[in-house]
Amino acid sequence: MSYLPFLSTRTDEYTFIDGFTLYELPDAVYREYAQSGLFSVDHHDALRFEGTAQVIATTREQFDILIDELGRMRDQMRSRG
Repeated sequence: MSYLPFLSTRTDEYTFIDGFTLYELPDAVYREYAQSGLFSVDHHDALRFEGTAQVIATTREQFDILIDELGRMRDQMRSRG
């Protein structure tokens, strides 16, 4: 990642960014952060959060449910704009 925020914690394989710093990231930099390995599909075709290696979904149907739930949560969040 080309931009390393002031408040971050780097583990061997993952960078955690605190909420205040995350809020201030420009959208293009956040996209780069999200694409840098926030999630992955493992060798069992399961969606994982790389920060904890937690399996989040194992089927496309579960993935769709997750997207629906994230959409519901999106409505509860504030916007910078």
